[in-house]
Formats: sequence, C-alpha cells, structure tokens
Amino acid sequence: MKADHASAPLLLTGATGFVGGAVRAALAREGWRPRCLTRDLERARKREPTFDWVQGDVADPEFGAQRACSTSEPPVQKMGPHVAAIGFTFYTGSMFPARYKNAAIIAEHGSWNRSTPSGYRVMAAFTDGRRVTGYEPFVDGFVPTSGAALGGRGAMGVTSGRPADALQLPDGSMLISDDTGNRLIRISYGK
Repeated sequence: MKADHASAPLLLTGATGFVGGAVRAALAREGWRPRCLTRDLERARKREPTFDWVQGDVADPEFGAQRACSTSEPPVQKMGPHVAAIGFTFYTGSMFPARYKNAAIIAEHGSWNRSTPSGYRVMAAFTDGRRVTGYEPFVDGFVPTSGAALGGRGAMGVTSGRPADALQLPDGSMLISDDTGNRLIRISYGK
C-alpha cells in the first residue's frame, strides 16, 4: 500500500507494548511517522526518543465514562507482570493444612517474552474475607535457577512446565495441568 505520508495522519495506540512496538517499527520502515499514544510519556521517550509521543489514554466508549476508576474496588493482590494467571480455584478440601481452606490456588502460566521469566508456578493466595493476607508458592521449580539463558522465547525451551489450571479432586488433592509437558500433576499432602 502506498500512502501519502504527509497528508495522512496516523495515531497508534498500544505502541509501548510488544505487538504495538512491532507495528511501530514496521510503520517506520514504510516511511510513516505515527503519533504514538502512551500513558507514561517519560518512559516512552527514553525507550524510543525518535517517535512522536502523545500522553493520554483511550477510555472504553461504552463503559469508560460511566464512572471513575476510583469508584471501583482495586485489585486485592498484584501478581506481577506477564505471569499469565490463566486458571484458579478456591481450595475447599481438608487434605492440606487448615490454613489452605478457602485459599485461591492460582496457576501462573508464565511469560514468554521477558528477559527474566515470571510466573511458571502455582501460587496460594490466603484470604480473610475480601483481603489477601499472604501470597506464596504452592508448587514451584518449573524454571531452572542457574546455568541456562532464559531471555525471551528461550525461557519456554528450558522450563519443565507451564501450569495452566488447578482443580481440586474429591479426596482434597489438587490436579495441576501442565501444557508444556502435556500432563496432569497430582499434588497431595500426607502428615
């Protein structure tokens, strides 16, 4: 497609994300000079000073103006960037110690494009009503701790698993699905 770059304005949203960054680079190769929308102007300019950055945000046209974000309940637990918490269940069994009763068991599938991998574990979020009182590994060790180059897509090649979901069995044990190993891992607790 040949475009008149001088007379065709272009505003790019999501330009600081992985896909948006690739779109931004492709547009630049084609001679476009888009204005790029970002929430963090200082960070964007440091990363890519040659682009025309505009600070702002795009509200959802249907719901964005209905009420301010400050009127919503904030998240009770921040899980970290790119952990990809794609499956969870609340533990209601009695096989594990009593403190696990009603804990959220969260499968963190893991990042695939970070220089330092995150996720690749199953976490337990302990709750007291609507408040998280603790957040700790339930099953860990899917990422080697040393010796392997883990950056970017390489992380997926050296991990021993990517938890995708958690399911409680009738006896109180847990099943963790692992879509790297194409397996189910049963976790039980004995005194």
